[in-house]
Amino acid sequence: MPRPVARLRPRPILDGATLRLGDREVPLRSGAMHYWRVAKEHWRDGLRQVKALGLPMVETYVPWGVHEVEYSDGVPTFDFGERDPRRDLAAFLDLAAEE
Repeated sequence: MPRPVARLRPRPILDGATLRLGDREVPLRSGAMHYWRVAKEHWRDGLRQVKALGLPMVETYVPWGVHEVEYSDGVPTFDFGERDPRRDLAAFLDLAAEE
């Protein structure tokens, strides 16, 4: 079952190279982390290393070709962590939000 999407408060405003969240200003710089290429037990350290570089955000993308593990009779089967913990997208996003 999909998780509900939280409504952002205050509303984000893009101002040049800065994202404004109420009184908070976040520079629009990020570091990439490909969660599916890193062992799940190393995610936290990787996220902290991105932050230690002075990058306030981490970016990633969802590689459907990595998550699609089978294709039978025109129906794809996806793995989001049940077979391979590196594919646990929800856990990665939760950890990124926590860090």
